[in-house]
Amino acid sequence: MDSGSAIIGAILLAICIVPFVLMHIGRSRREKKMIQALHTLARQHNSSMSEHELCGDFAIGIDKTNKKLFFLKGTNNNQKPAVINLSEIEKFKIDSLSGITKNASENAAWTKQIDFCFIPFSSKNELRLELYREELNEQLTGELELAEKWSKMIQEQLTIRKKMAV
Repeated sequence: MDSGSAIIGAILLAICIVPFVLMHIGRSRREKKMIQALHTLARQHNSSMSEHELCGDFAIGIDKTNKKLFFLKGTNNNQKPAVINLSEIEKFKIDSLSGITKNASENAAWTKQIDFCFIPFSSKNELRLELYREELNEQLTGELELAEKWSKMIQEQLTIRKKMAV
């Protein structure tokens, strides 16, 4: 193999690899900005996050000491923040909407929407945090697993509060 072929091979390899490296760098920067924004949101409410997680276009965090949940959804230019004081929440549930397509050989199910629903003591109006909506997201990227994990964590915080109130 001559040096010309090696150079051409190296150039073609670089052309194939560079887009993936740039995508990874861009995703890392977006994730870092989202985490920083979540920490800033927590500091604005005199809290610090015990745990946080990123998934798709949202970030979620919790301050277990102050019983607050922090949520950011969207891109850098259009972020929607939410702060839920868990000590003011009576009930919590995951609201998942699914669809089923039937054909001759099998049924196929898919998820259309996943929301966290909080019902405060003071009113019966739900506070909803949208984790996934089919019209906005191309496909699920771990939202179901994250919803289950965080549901357990939130329920645990609500149970601790109820035990302390008794």
